[in-house]
This record gives sequence, structure tokens and C-alpha cells, in this order.
Amino acid sequence: MGCPGSQVRREGSRRQYDSDRVRGAAIAMAAVMFGPILHFQYAYGWSAVRAGPANLPLIVTVIVAAGGALTLTDSPATGEPA
Repeated sequence: MGCPGSQVRREGSRRQYDSDRVRGAAIAMAAVMFGPILHFQYAYGWSAVRAGPANLPLIVTVIVAAGGALTLTDSPATGEPA
């Protein structure tokens, strides 16, 4: 059982996320990751070709953290949320 208003529902063995919340979070995260690229271009005068790869450490960190968060939220024995 989750809290009222929880954005995650369990159906079978798959998680179902509220698509509006996930879409909003994805747009916000894209804006956060695009911001440093613009900063590198305007403040430092870098080209887009140089500014894009400079953002890769942030992208890798977010991907690793997302995988770790999914691992921490599931119980290893039952697969149920902690």
C-alpha cells in the first residue's frame, strides 16, 4: 500500500508511474541539464561542440543515481517498495 496521492502504482511485477508527473519531471530535468550548456556557451564563449561533452559528467551521475535509487526503493526479498 502506498500513501494517498502516491505517484507509483504496482500492477503485477511492473511499476506504473503517473505519466503527467513523470513528464513534468523529465521536462524539468532536461531544462536543468540544458542550463549548464548555455552557461558554457555564453559565459565562457565555448562552441556547442565543446559545451555538450562538458555536460557528460552530470549526465552520467544522474543515470547512476537513478539506478541506485531504484535499487534502494525495492526490498531485495519481495520486490515490494521499502
